Amino acid sequence: MSFESVVKISGTDHFEIVFDPLKVNYKPPDKVALIDGDGSPNFPNLALQKISAWEKRNGVGEVRLIKLRHQRKRGILGLHPDSILEIRELKNYDRVYASFIFTRSRSVANLLVELLPDVIIGGTGVDDYFYMNKGDKRSRPKRITQLHTLIENMYPDHSLYESEHADWNIEFWNDVDSFKTPKKFNQVAETYGISPIDGTWGEVEHSSNTNENIVHLFDNLLSQNGFEDGKTYRGSTRGNGYSSKGCPRKCTFCVVPVIQGNLKTQHYGLLGVINWILPKGLNPTMDEIVQLYKANRLKMRPHLFWNSKKKIKRVSSFLTISDNNFPADPTCIEKMDFMIVNNIAVNMNQGMDARLLTSKARVDKNGVRFPSGDEICERLSKLYFINFTGTYRQLHFSWDFLSVGRLIIKGLTKLVEEYGLSYSNFAVYCLSGFDTTFEEDYQRVLTLKELRIDPYVMLFRNVDGSEGTKFNGESQDWRMKHLARWTNNKILFKSTNFENYDRYINELNKRKDGRFTEKHDYIARLECFDWLTKDYIKHA
Repeated sequence: MSFESVVKISGTDHFEIVFDPLKVNYKPPDKVALIDGDGSPNFPNLALQKISAWEKRNGVGEVRLIKLRHQRKRGILGLHPDSILEIRELKNYDRVYASFIFTRSRSVANLLVELLPDVIIGGTGVDDYFYMNKGDKRSRPKRITQLHTLIENMYPDHSLYESEHADWNIEFWNDVDSFKTPKKFNQVAETYGISPIDGTWGEVEHSSNTNENIVHLFDNLLSQNGFEDGKTYRGSTRGNGYSSKGCPRKCTFCVVPVIQGNLKTQHYGLLGVINWILPKGLNPTMDEIVQLYKANRLKMRPHLFWNSKKKIKRVSSFLTISDNNFPADPTCIEKMDFMIVNNIAVNMNQGMDARLLTSKARVDKNGVRFPSGDEICERLSKLYFINFTGTYRQLHFSWDFLSVGRLIIKGLTKLVEEYGLSYSNFAVYCLSGFDTTFEEDYQRVLTLKELRIDPYVMLFRNVDGSEGTKFNGESQDWRMKHLARWTNNKILFKSTNFENYDRYINELNKRKDGRFTEKHDYIARLECFDWLTKDYIKHA
């Protein structure tokens, strides 16, 4: 069965809404299931969090999350038997939603549709594009799924995903005095939660129909039900989302310009990304979150940063910001100031544009001021930035085109020499195998390695999910898959040179002896991406 027969269509020629929530008769006994299709270990799916909030807002009591487990068989990525059993249990559910982010999961999505024909499915992993013709600069969209506007404007349900250290968190909040905590812990209020300091959060002017009674509803639910799970909260303790969407760059390899267009600051700024503590039964919209913040009702949920010996390293709010090009946002300075003042730890998980670190301030034709590179660098140097897992300090940048390498290094060097950061604080995504040769990509990795910057090779994959070719259909150099594996495995990367990497040497010898076939090459590419899965999710 094709995706077109499953997705409820309502949109333009190229963009489709996954389903229309206005046509659903919501009932309290309804059972709803949400399927996280990519098998991501700890990365929450934002679309599913918003759908969960919408369903609960409409009175649905049971919302079940299923995270699919993948399994490769005969070279095809499929489902683990346990996941198949879970899916078959969903046939009596009123609504089942599934979201796939990565195109590598396309075969899993096809299998899911066969097992559950009525599933409402969407995401970039199942979007459809026309094949590129000779001379095309980018793929044209055939069918791109979108959340309905009503659901897109929901504040995400952070209780959907359980915190990695849920049991430890419960133990901590039940007996805080028995734990040795950092000095900055005194910023946490005696009651559960951190009261934010007043300040701008990167908001923009926005007018919409808002719930004038939301503050009254908040107070009533708080007095009746208390905070959601109080000190024994098990859900995600970090906030995640977008404070802006789109990107001013028009890179031909990227789907962002197709799906989101030019950069647009979200009217709620950081307020829609922070994990706020809410009363039981309250599932607000983004507009209502802004109202509650202005009425001084919101407190940030603290995230506990544990070390391997079960000791608290830090207690603060923790954000994962997925903006496609954060420093290109004209309100990025206000957002960083807000995070600095409120001692917020932040992971910017998308590769930032280092060229903006050396840019001059400018005002566009609409009178919007864009900050200078000096302003951005100053804020980044004061910000408590951190990697996705919260274990060490790291900023992510991208180096997508070989030609801009000098500007990328210039921007990173400026952060080091003028603002006190270290090259070891940087991770750089390197788009490889798109329009470059192996030698060019290899030299790029060595350049970053010599500076002690952490390179991450991201092999180009077509929007249809296929791999192993460049943008023009030419085959990628067979050495690229080995370069990606060697670079992204930091143990290998630090302990051996690429020329001595055993898998590369083995295939080189087989090719010399004529013992390497196209079948071997296909399986090797699949194994390469299987091995990269965890690291890719952690970095992406």
